[in-house]
Amino acid sequence: MSKIISCHISHNASAAYSENGELKFIISDERINRIKNSTGFPFDSINYIVEKYLDGDINNVDKIIFADKTM
Repeated sequence: MSKIISCHISHNASAAYSENGELKFIISDERINRIKNSTGFPFDSINYIVEKYLDGDINNVDKIIFADKTM
């Protein structure tokens, strides 16, 4: 089974979680920290995904992918 967290860094910081190529969940940091158009690294979104889908252990993910406009 392939478990992947994809992260968008910068404007509207967010993270998504997929298993075996199927998107399971996506969330923006602003939904958690209540800061409109939250920017930077999506710590809150990643932590939420780890707790909800990976039994609280980041080591249960196979890959973490980062993307932003500068790459």
